[in-house]
Amino acid sequence: TSHENDTPLPVPYTSRLGQPLDAGQTLNVHGKINDGAQVVELNLLQGGGEIEPQNQVILHLKLNFKDKKLVMNSYENGVWGKEERESQPFHAGQDFDLRIRVLDESLEISADNKKVHEFKHRLPFRSIEYLSVRGDASLNGIHWGGRFYKLPWETGFPAGHLEKGQRVHLYGVPRRPLVARLVARNQDVLFHFNPRLKEKAVS
Repeated sequence: TSHENDTPLPVPYTSRLGQPLDAGQTLNVHGKINDGAQVVELNLLQGGGEIEPQNQVILHLKLNFKDKKLVMNSYENGVWGKEERESQPFHAGQDFDLRIRVLDESLEISADNKKVHEFKHRLPFRSIEYLSVRGDASLNGIHWGGRFYKLPWETGFPAGHLEKGQRVHLYGVPRRPLVARLVARNQDVLFHFNPRLKEKAVS
């Protein structure tokens, strides 16, 4: 998946966050897994950008291609926690889109826009200061964005309209009937989205 502000990044890559994370934000990491890849690692850390005894790892996410597993863990006070595992969703030699969404109780992990795991918080997510990526991959871009919104909510697009190739992503947990619309300046409804959960239908 491409992003209009993509910038290829070197691997290994380390970045310090400009401000604490809020629930509702999503980290999007995308690029390409190298041919013959063995391991790719992503870490969200406090204290520094390396896994060292004085630093905490809020999330250690390992793409293990040898074992065909996605492995998640934490590292606190020099000690690894209990591993959580899923089947490997990515393939060597192919593009990948990895997303980590910050929720109040967990980190929701998605691969190519499909949820694959929910990692319950072991350490406070607001303590995350650093992001690092290591291993057998190239990066096309890394982006933070999103937040929770109170409904009803409306906004305009920066250019006054959607541009060709742009997308609108909505993430959430519907707790009551939900309707999303794209509305023209003259109030014509150009697109109407209404998931009717009880009927298992969309209109």
